[in-house]
This record gives sequence, C-alpha cells and structure tokens, in this order.
Amino acid sequence: EPYLTCDHTLMTRRAEDILEGIKIVSAIINPAQICIAIEDNKKSAFFNFKKLISRDEFKFSKKIKIVLLKTKYPQGGEKQLIKAISKKEVPPGKLPLDIGFLVQNVGTICAIYEAVCFDKPLIERIVTLSGDCFDKPGNYTVRVGTTIDDMLSVGGISLVKTPKKIIIGGPMMGFSQPVMSAPVLKSTSGILFLSKDFAKSYQETACIKCAKCVDVCPVNLVPTEIMKNVKKEYWDKVEQLFVADCMECGACVYSCPARIPLVQYIKQGKTAVLRKKS
Repeated sequence: EPYLTCDHTLMTRRAEDILEGIKIVSAIINPAQICIAIEDNKKSAFFNFKKLISRDEFKFSKKIKIVLLKTKYPQGGEKQLIKAISKKEVPPGKLPLDIGFLVQNVGTICAIYEAVCFDKPLIERIVTLSGDCFDKPGNYTVRVGTTIDDMLSVGGISLVKTPKKIIIGGPMMGFSQPVMSAPVLKSTSGILFLSKDFAKSYQETACIKCAKCVDVCPVNLVPTEIMKNVKKEYWDKVEQLFVADCMECGACVYSCPARIPLVQYIKQGKTAVLRKKS
C-alpha cells in the first residue's frame, strides 16, 4: 500500500531470520516449491535474498524461487499473489489452501522464527509512521499495546502540522482513528498523520453507472450491485454476489467519480451475511 514500508524494512534488515522462518514452515508442511515474491521497486531486498539462498545453511533453498513482480496494487492480496506467480485463480468462495497454496506475510514468518527458536511471543512489530505531519517519518519497532500518544512521546517523534485525520493502516485499506489513545495491534502495519492538505473530504453523489469500480476490482465483483442490495437489505442476494470474496482493497472507492464509499457498504453486507448465518 502507498506510504507503508514496514515489510520492505523487515526484508532488508532481517532477511536471514525470514529464511529461518521459511525453513521451519517448510519442515512442517513439506511444500513442493517455495516462492518469495518481491515487487520490482524493492530490488535491494530481491538481490539480498538471491545472495542468501546460495549459502550452506539454507540447503533447503533448492525449493525456493525468488520472484520479481511488477509493482502493482493490490498485488499483496493472497489471491492476487497466487495469480501473479502461478497464473492459477482461487475460485469464488474458496481459499488458497483449496488449490494447494499457503500464503504468509514476511512479518508472520519472522514471528514464527522467533516463537520457535527463542520462545518469544508476538509482543512487538515494525510500524510505519508516515504522512505530511511528521518531522521524522520512518519505521519503528513498537510493542503491541502501545498507544499512539505514548509511541510519539517515548520515541521523541514530534508533529510539524496539525493532523486532520489519523489513519491506522494504509490510505487504501486503513481506517480513521479519532483518538490518540488507540493501541498498536499485531495487525497494525502503519499509522498515517495527514493534514488538511492531504485528508480531503468529498460529498457522495449519485452513481453514474460508469462501471469503473467493476473494471478495477481485483476479484471481479460488481460493487454497485452489492451496494444496491445492501441498501435494500437483500442479504441473500448480497451473499450470491460473492461479497465474502471482497478483500476491501479500496480500488473501487478510489476510482469512483461519484465518491461513493463502496467498501463501507460491502463491509456492512459482509457483517449482515455472517450474522444471518449465525
């Protein structure tokens, strides 16, 4: 996602630990092949991994394939990653495991290594602090549970502009956070502080049926149809439109000239469908 570089930092600084984590997972599931996918704007990480897998301690590396992919959003989603690497598609309503794939983030792999080799629970992670309000944007190792306020004060990080919006996560898939007392979670990849120059508000208008949201959807959904049925509370129809397959990447919202918050409607539909099933 734009702004977020926590995983790139982890791959650059802890590539050996990531390979040790891959070795552990490989010993458990015995995969036919292991692919490490890196986008082409992170070539330093790509060449670093290519060099490391030739070393003796990574003899299992005969199974490893380092794949350099075109930089494209939202390629980091597991289904999109599988398609980019293998040209195979995960069927609607199915999981990667159903077609023989296991996809893991480098942060998870590194945490597995620490848990197995050092009995260390997941108590910290790398978090990207970014946005135009920071004087020192960067990646910081932060304890899980640390509040945003404490993270800034203890880290000596000051704001040079008044933030209009604080976003937990990235600008596409993240969510607004109204208070500074919110904690860092194990899933917190970044925190963005955006001033009024970047955090602009838009008024929703009527859908003009341009189908741009359909064109950009990475899982071939029809967001406008899901939205219409969510508004009418036709939950059976919402489920039939494969609302559960949405990865909430935000591409539909970004492309919508009517500024319709399609992802919000889709999230509402997902929640209602799950509630109906339970």
